[in-house]
Amino acid sequence: MPVSPEAAALTKMVNYPVNLYTEVPDISIPLYEIKVGELTLPITLQYHAGGFKVNERSTRVRMGWNLSCDLQVTREINGMDDFGPGGYMNNNKMTSAPYPFYLPTDPYAPYDPFPSLNNLEVASEERDGLPDKFYYKLLDKSGSFFILKNASGTGYSFVPVPYDNIKIEFQNTNFIITDSDGTKYYFGEGGVDGPSKESAGSLGSKNITG
Repeated sequence: MPVSPEAAALTKMVNYPVNLYTEVPDISIPLYEIKVGELTLPITLQYHAGGFKVNERSTRVRMGWNLSCDLQVTREINGMDDFGPGGYMNNNKMTSAPYPFYLPTDPYAPYDPFPSLNNLEVASEERDGLPDKFYYKLLDKSGSFFILKNASGTGYSFVPVPYDNIKIEFQNTNFIITDSDGTKYYFGEGGVDGPSKESAGSLGSKNITG
């Protein structure tokens, strides 16, 4: 199922960011600012001059343009759904431990450099061998992240790429992203009713629902 045009625009902004290296200019028009307590949400029209792909759809503010206030988390599925029964998150045969590259004692035995991974299950789409790529958009930053399995394959964490000082959690089908300034963003069906402040030890954190 294709993603929405707004999600596709976020994917383009992350994969082809505005900087001197990509030679994509910064074209933006400030429209308004929404202020609630200590939160400021700027509404800006942004244009991406990286060209258009075949069958690329227009957003609600025309082709190539996007609203900066579209805070969201979207993803690009690689292989199977990461959260499905045989998805990457639930595939305990995928680990972050290094595979032992060794030669078998029997010279006639087939050489398998990945003994802990059932390649047949991956090839038959019973298990997922590729993590999905997630994209996020916060108030002042955007990027991508992946699921990283632990050494035993039973646990996982989320790793932002490129690395940024944010914390990503997944609880009850909802993503919770905590920014470096303590702002919490809730993406999903649950979460808080709107921007607010809560006590977090000595640090007050602001909550935003996306």
